Amino acid sequence: MGRRPAHKLPRSAKRRRVAAIALLALFGFTLSMQAAAQSLSKTGTATAKQGPRSDGIAVFLLVTINGNAAADLTEFTDRDGKLFVSREHAQQLGFRASYLSRVSPDTPLNAYPRLKIKYNRSLQSLSITAPFSVLTISTTKLGGKADPHTVAKASPGMVLNYDLYATHGNDNAITTSGFTQLRAFNDFGVFSDSYLSQAQRLPGAPGWQHSAVRMDTTFEHSLQDKEITVRFGDTLTDALAWTRQTRIGGLQIARDFTLQPYQSTAPLPAYFGSAALPSSVQLFVNGIQQYSGKVPAGPLQLNVMPTVSGAGQAQVVMTDALGRQTTVNFPFYSTTNLLRKGLTDWSFETGYVREDYGLRSFAYSAAPMVSGTIRRGLTNFITLESHAETSRGLVMGGVGTQFALGNWGTVSTSYAQSHYAGFTGSQYSIGYQLQRGPVGLGANTQRT
Repeated sequence: MGRRPAHKLPRSAKRRRVAAIALLALFGFTLSMQAAAQSLSKTGTATAKQGPRSDGIAVFLLVTINGNAAADLTEFTDRDGKLFVSREHAQQLGFRASYLSRVSPDTPLNAYPRLKIKYNRSLQSLSITAPFSVLTISTTKLGGKADPHTVAKASPGMVLNYDLYATHGNDNAITTSGFTQLRAFNDFGVFSDSYLSQAQRLPGAPGWQHSAVRMDTTFEHSLQDKEITVRFGDTLTDALAWTRQTRIGGLQIARDFTLQPYQSTAPLPAYFGSAALPSSVQLFVNGIQQYSGKVPAGPLQLNVMPTVSGAGQAQVVMTDALGRQTTVNFPFYSTTNLLRKGLTDWSFETGYVREDYGLRSFAYSAAPMVSGTIRRGLTNFITLESHAETSRGLVMGGVGTQFALGNWGTVSTSYAQSHYAGFTGSQYSIGYQLQRGPVGLGANTQRT
């Protein structure tokens, strides 16, 4: 069987087929490139929309608020020149929590209400000016405060005091007397023993006559840090203006402010103010400088330690860091009849009443007694006081007040009642005191 000859395409048909294939390839390549471009465009747009935001850099700055430098460096976040601070760090700088609660954590520091800031990048420092109402600044207290824990140390020793007296009369009568007191002391306390001795020779009398009487024998122990003194032996009970002291032999426990002599028990006149900038302060009392020092910006309380009793004039001179000077004058009235607010003075005694003091050495009542006194500063203007005592068949008690009339003196009142052997008695009093410089005015009445 013969082979069939192959069919050949014309040359023009081959050309058309090649052109069609090339056109299809170019169209497919164009579609793929367009799709790739669209995909890339979408990816780029998403990246631009979802790219990470810069959180800034952490900086540690030396901060001053109203001229007062912070104790430590404070951490901030610097975002394109704007400072951000966490609430914790802001509170450490002294901002009130109530103020910070009104500010969003995303608020830059320069947008905080009522604040003025000055940021120095090169010096890494930040200066803030803020009103005191948004800050938790403590009041600076100056003057009139002594160290309550100053404890004195005593070395062991012994002291002999004596007082001698002698007379010689025209009738050749000779009288000599001597008072002696022996004191021994160490860290634990003080022992004291006193005597009164007498010798005389009278005309016509055979020789010299001698006598000696023991006066007081006491051991005293002080708790200086607690301002308490304990006495055992012969002592005097405490008393108020409307009561009287009693000499006893026994035990006394009492508050003793003399153990801290530089601490004032009376209310101190005070000046309350504020310093916008760090300033120097001077205090003058009746024209004499009593205090000079520096204060930080913020509220301050300057206590006046009076050198006079009665009415006086105080002057406060403040000079700030810019050299601006402010002078404030105010009157005050000082008296030791009042106790400052919260201070308590008290005394408790028990023992036996001393009899024939100075005549017999060991004469005491057979009946025991108890006595107590207390004073309390209710406010800086009112002091309450009370006293009570009892012995066999006797009971006595009373109350009193001392209150100030501003710069016009003090008024005192009291009322007491006693009961003995079926009888009852009462006593009341009222008084007024005013001291102005060397001139004093006083009036008092006491009725039973």
